[in-house]
Amino acid sequence: MYYFGSECKNHIVQCLSRNKERKSLVVRTEQKKNISRIRGRHLMPDFWLQWLAIGVLVLIQFLPRKILMGLGALIGTLFSRLNKKRRDIAQKNIELCFPEKTDIERQQLLQLHFRTYGKGVLDLGLIWWGSERRLEKLTDCEGMEHYRSALKSGRPVIAITPHLIGLEFCGGMLSRLHPMVAMMKEFHNPLYNRLITKRRGRFGLIMVNRNQGLRPLLKGLKSGRSCFYIPDEDFGSNNSVFAPFFGQQAATLTTLGRMTKMTNALVLPCFAFLDPESGRYRFVIRDVLEDFPSGDQTADATNMNRAMEQGIRQAPEQYMWTQRWFRTQPDGQTSPYE
Repeated sequence: MYYFGSECKNHIVQCLSRNKERKSLVVRTEQKKNISRIRGRHLMPDFWLQWLAIGVLVLIQFLPRKILMGLGALIGTLFSRLNKKRRDIAQKNIELCFPEKTDIERQQLLQLHFRTYGKGVLDLGLIWWGSERRLEKLTDCEGMEHYRSALKSGRPVIAITPHLIGLEFCGGMLSRLHPMVAMMKEFHNPLYNRLITKRRGRFGLIMVNRNQGLRPLLKGLKSGRSCFYIPDEDFGSNNSVFAPFFGQQAATLTTLGRMTKMTNALVLPCFAFLDPESGRYRFVIRDVLEDFPSGDQTADATNMNRAMEQGIRQAPEQYMWTQRWFRTQPDGQTSPYE
């Protein structure tokens, strides 16, 4: 591990200068289609509460890190007590994924998860609006040589990460290293959709809508951009296979294998972990997935899930256990959340 300010910083500066010369007109056009402009109606009273929330998120970043971490822990605890639905889902997921733990240990993990989740939510202001200098000071980087080697290979690169609380941080750091394209789900709130899309792209990450399919991602990869992809989602049995994930059979999308095959890309697992005490981030890039794609969709899904699980187990409290990761069951079995 090394401080983000030396060799890693120099690499970022070089990449940022190249980014300005390698903008893809096609992908940038896709992005413009996806971003709804802030219009006069977004300044009407109906949106004042949202503007207030955004302002608070920006301003609290000026608090000392220890105070911010404590405030985040408090908010996360309150959320767990007020939102029984999400608390029950998280509890069920932890029961499924950690059968070796005692009831007390699982309850401790559940409580720690929500405290850490609250810290991650408050840090969105830092990731989206914080200065580059401050981000550098709060980051330790590990495995940069894997990313540099992949870029030098001349092949497209797909960086994958699971739904950790450092997800946004991971995307931001990667886009500073090399131009990237990623897929996002639109928010129902048009103001949030506009602002979040813009802030996610502050370092050159081009966002495309999920409903546009794979074509914009493939265009981005073929134009020289890397791709930031989050594979651990349950979208049902269509275009999915069942593969082990924390000892459970999870409906796993085959999208990554198909994209890799179509573009001859290299796949690198990446993770961003938050130190809940110091407020620092550890940004980790692993080596390229071996034998991927293999030609066997189930084997590829298993390989991908294994890489994601290995990263999550380093800080299990930072995974988003509040999502229904095992909603779709094989052979029509009943969902564990019912």
